[in-house]
Amino acid sequence: MKSSMIDYIVQFLLLMLIMIEATLIFSYYSHPKMPANIIGYAPYVIGKDDNVLNLQKGDLMIAKIPNRIAKKDDAVCYRDRETIGMGKVIETSKEWCHIENRSQRIYISHHQVIGIKTGKIPYAGNFPTVEEFDAYANKLLDEHVRQYGLDGLDIDMETYPSTSDIALSNGVIRALSKYIGPLANNGTVFVYDTNGSNLNPLKDVADSFTYLGYQQYGSDETRTARAIKDYTGVIPKEQVMPGLAFPEEQDRNRWYDAKEPYEESNIYKVAKYTAENKLYGMFLYALDRDGRTYNNFDLNHIVPSNFLWTKTAILQAKGFSLQDSKDIALHHWKRVGQGKENYQVVLNQINQAQSIYDVNKVLLGSSDNFANDGISPQYDPMYELQLMK
Repeated sequence: MKSSMIDYIVQFLLLMLIMIEATLIFSYYSHPKMPANIIGYAPYVIGKDDNVLNLQKGDLMIAKIPNRIAKKDDAVCYRDRETIGMGKVIETSKEWCHIENRSQRIYISHHQVIGIKTGKIPYAGNFPTVEEFDAYANKLLDEHVRQYGLDGLDIDMETYPSTSDIALSNGVIRALSKYIGPLANNGTVFVYDTNGSNLNPLKDVADSFTYLGYQQYGSDETRTARAIKDYTGVIPKEQVMPGLAFPEEQDRNRWYDAKEPYEESNIYKVAKYTAENKLYGMFLYALDRDGRTYNNFDLNHIVPSNFLWTKTAILQAKGFSLQDSKDIALHHWKRVGQGKENYQVVLNQINQAQSIYDVNKVLLGSSDNFANDGISPQYDPMYELQLMK
């Protein structure tokens, strides 16, 4: 029941790592409406030789999703009505790019540019070699994990890739799994993050992942149970981590997972289910928004949080009882509150609390006014637990 601070961090903060749109690879001659991307990059399989861009049929061109305006000599991918094109920028202005492709020169707006070439991986046939997958995996890890000293990666799968795309996806995942996750056996974490029950992109590479992060925003434990059933035989429930969400700033979604009272909320129900069914844990999206609502002020302002909901859900999901929570809170207050005028009053309030949420609220204060009614707003039950050992 009691676990380390590392376990706490892994289960509740890891998903603040990079979120990846991971449908993977497609040919630019297939004219998709939405290009796939991996951690901000879109890999394109070249269908024909392209002398303008110095690309050969079968090459894998890596294009970065733009974070700047395209400039002269950039190789770019662009949207042209319902198709995707490629070309070289030969001239620019503030509003447009003059593009040369294999057959013509055209003018496009900067908004049409959806990718800027950063490199290529030559093909040795119609499917990447093991070495090519490995090179691509290391490129992703170097740029998005290693240079930041991160200990894991999260792949977000929210689409329905084709069989050929899944074959490529499996190759990339297998290559990544040599360096991160359980198969690497180096203490790193590899997460498969999804919001549905499409098993095809996962079933052949499930052993590569540390756990399944299941985005069930706006849902209670009945959806958790349904997801576990759907993934039976692919991912055991002990590797399932359901996730809910706080109100993200300026978001149009309305999930209401953290709606008062706590004991009637989705967070309470899913945390309870997590503990009772011994799941891997649970996660909360937009963690910094703990305690915010969908009112106009909250949606348009960034304000501090006392993490009342998160700290309560952690205790609950880990199976701590009401008495356990009181013991931890009492230990904290006896450690920091000695000699204070309200010392005995706070002890009494903790002892009289009727729920884990109420115990934490005595010390942390309310979500919207903890600066005034919080007795010890920095209180962290899991940290305090370490001090008790």
